[in-house]
Order: sequence, then structure tokens, then C-alpha cells
Amino acid sequence: MAGAATAALVTAPFMSAAAAPTLDAAVAARVDRCAAFAASGFKGVQVDKAEITPSVWTSPAVEGRNAQPVAAGVCRVQGRIDGDIGFEVWLPVDGWNGRFLGTGVGGNAGYLNYTDMARGVELGFAAASTDTGHAIEDVSWVADPRRAANYANLAHHRLAEVSKAMLARYYGEPAKHAYFIGCSGGGRQALKVVQDFPADYDGVIAGAPGLDLVTLSARHLGASLHALRDPEAAVSPLAWDAIARAAVMTCDADDGVTDGVVADPASCRFDPASLACGTTTSSVCLTPKQLTTVRAISAPLTVGGRAMDPGLLPGVTPRQGPPPALARSIFGHLAHNDPNWNPIGFDPDKDVPPAWKGLPTMAAEKTDVSAFAKRGGKLIVYHGLSDPATLPQPTTAYVEAAKATVSKAGDPDFARLYLVPGMLHCQGGPGADRFGQAGDRVTPHDPQSSVLAALVRWVEQDQAPQTLTAAKVDAGRTVFTRKLCPHPQAAIYNGVGDPKSADSFVCRAPADGDKE
Repeated sequence: MAGAATAALVTAPFMSAAAAPTLDAAVAARVDRCAAFAASGFKGVQVDKAEITPSVWTSPAVEGRNAQPVAAGVCRVQGRIDGDIGFEVWLPVDGWNGRFLGTGVGGNAGYLNYTDMARGVELGFAAASTDTGHAIEDVSWVADPRRAANYANLAHHRLAEVSKAMLARYYGEPAKHAYFIGCSGGGRQALKVVQDFPADYDGVIAGAPGLDLVTLSARHLGASLHALRDPEAAVSPLAWDAIARAAVMTCDADDGVTDGVVADPASCRFDPASLACGTTTSSVCLTPKQLTTVRAISAPLTVGGRAMDPGLLPGVTPRQGPPPALARSIFGHLAHNDPNWNPIGFDPDKDVPPAWKGLPTMAAEKTDVSAFAKRGGKLIVYHGLSDPATLPQPTTAYVEAAKATVSKAGDPDFARLYLVPGMLHCQGGPGADRFGQAGDRVTPHDPQSSVLAALVRWVEQDQAPQTLTAAKVDAGRTVFTRKLCPHPQAAIYNGVGDPKSADSFVCRAPADGDKE
């Protein structure tokens, strides 16, 4: 919504008995109310700055993340919640659509999600983000139960409370609907919102969630230690790439078209021994020690003899590099009480259990989300099938279990899962990776191609999403499109159409066969 009619609607409670103000008068009134935020009391909130931005402006750059152009004038409120939870709330000066968008942050957190906030306000949402209570380089929070709880779930709950109070004061009425979007750590935060605070949001999008941060950290730490413990067993990035290419070549055509993307890696049968030195003509081969490393890293992570994850899918390369700072902090503080702990001696059997105990609210694995479903909440989850950072199989198992649990409680269908062939972590990779998900500012906002638009229509019009169209975009040009099918269906080439068009693919359940 935009224009004078919108201004009259959202400012009505601030009007006198006289006629509704003109648009200019309404905007002027909001400018005054924005400035007043700095002196207005919200419980537990310190407002450091509240100001009206130009209609076109640029957000700050965040470490490792580009500044974002913002084509919307907003009341930009900056401050801290409960003393140390940094936040920003952006309130469109004109054209508010009556919706609120909360945005998640990935990895170690410690930054604000300006990308999805910018997209949100350009679409008319009021938008907000939080750093979860620490700076981006700080990973010592794991040793502080209160700060760990902020990171796990409380910061986003408090953000929702504060943001809704601010927008209600600013516009004179509450948001009609509230949405949340996040990927990676933001995807885990999205699931925690559904599980722990079901009344905060009406619709939630969770991308590539790492359900159990401790298990995920153990996997990444263990993979990084092979080269440190035995340099002769190290597998180079070049070799991992060769392994991934060989797996893709083995199973690429299973969906009916050879396009460099494996549609269903779980059904792919590939043995890395095919690249063993002496048995391959490839320019890259694996020594016996390297092959052992590949098998160890690809295998399920076990703790006490129990598999804690399913291992890597064929064609997926592990995250590479030195031991991650967050993993070192988790196991150093919680398993060894030593912030300077040397991870070379990491032992999952001994180090993982105390880390689980030390982070009791961190895992996003609660499947009984009936409270969210009963109030009409809708959940869309997506995960790239070539994701090297968070494994897609646990995400699939979680959504299936949550839907089954909610179904037993007699609640209606409330969740959709989309598995994205060839997509890496949140985006990127050889597959079609643009469909309006977290971080995507390219895709048009329509329910067929944007998962956010599809969620809005599901919540507000009760039209559940079916297929989505994802695009591969290069330098602003769409290279090809693909159908994304709701799990357990997968997209299969129809055998006659343009293989670069989503229209040439049909969604089939595995038992339906491979072709028409």
C-alpha cells in the first residue's frame, strides 16, 4: 500500500477529530514521532539513535558483507535491548504494508542483517535485526549462560517484542502479520522461534538450519584436524573438487537431463575409491591415506558409538581451512574450561557431551510445534543439496518428524520443505539458487518465484505453496530456471522441453518413476 490513503490509515489514532491529514502532514508527523523514540521508554531498551533516512540511502558495511542500497525512507531506530543485545528497527515513513519482518543472522552472529531488512522495507514491511548480544569477532559468549541463551533464542524473542511495540507506537496500530526469515544460523533461529516462542510470528522461513550447533561444530572441527594430525593424509581443495566432479558425473543424468546438477544425491551411488592412485586416469588421484581421510570425513559423526549425523552426500565437499573459532570456543570453554585450548586433541566421545550440557537451549530439534500450528502459523524450510556447511538430511528428517507430530495433534498442514539441487550453503553453486530466500534481493516478489511472497499468501490467503521457480542468475541475466518441488517430490525432466526452462520439469514423488 502507498499514498495518502495509506498515510490516513496508519496514522488514524494520532489524528484529531478533524479530517485525515494530507500525505505530507502524515509524513511530517512520523518524522516527529521518530525523533521522539530517543526519549521514549520501552522496557529494557536503550535507544541510541532514531532518525529519518533519505528516500535512497546506503546501510553500513558489515565485516565480510557489503553495504546495502536501500530505496526506502525509514525511521531508523538503533539501540540495545537488556543492556547488550544490539538491534535496529526500520519503519517505512510511507507505504507501510501492515507487516513486520524479523531477520536472522548466520554463523557467529554479531552483525545485523541489513540485506533482508533492506528488501523488507522496500516491499513495505517494517523490518528489524539483532546481533544476538555480541560483536562478530567475539566467541567467548559460550562460557556465559545468559549470553549463550541470547544467542540461542532469547535475543530474537526480545527483538520481536520490542519491534512490535515500536511499530505500534509509530503507526498507531499493531502489525497485522509478522514474518521471520533467516538462513544458516538464521535458519536455526527461525526454527527456535517456532519451537520456543510460537506467538511471535505468523509465518517463518528457515533456510539451511544447523539443528544442533554442537554436533555441527564437532563435524567441522574434526574435518579440519586431519591435515594437522597427518599432513600426508591431507586432501587438497583440488582433490575434493575432483571427488565432487566425479560424483556428479556418476549421477548427473538420473533426473533425465545432464546439466552438472544431481537432483537427488541421497540416491547417488558413488565410491571415491574410483579416484585411487593407480586405478584412475584422472589428473588427481588419492593415496591410501587420503582415501582414508575422505571416507572418515564423509562418514557419519559418531559420539559414544552413536551416529549423530548421516555424513556427507555424494558430490558435497566439506568446509575446509583451519579449526573454526566458534568450535574452538565451544569445546575449549565447555569441555576443557580453557579459552586457549589446543584443538589438536579433540575427541568427540569426550568433548561433545559436556558441550551439549553447557548449551542446553541451543539445539533446534523440538518436533512438537503444535502451539505454532494451532494458531495458524506457517513454516517453510529450504536446504541446498550441495550444502557443505549444514547437512540437508537432518533438516529433512526434522521437518518430516515435526509434521508427523503436529498431524497427530489434529492440526492442519502447516509446513513445506524445499530441497534445492546443486545449491551450496544458502545460495551459490551450479544449481538454480535464487527464489526469494534469505539474502536474495534479485528475485521479483511474486508467489511463484519468491518463497517470501509464497509465505505471505499462505498466511494471509490460506493458499499453500506448491512448486516454486528458482533461477540461476549471472551478472544480472537469468541463465536457466528450475522447478522446486515440495518434499518428497523431486523435479524430473519431461524429456522434450527446453532443459533450461523450469516448465520442462515435472514434480514426481520417488515412487512415481523417473520419466513420463
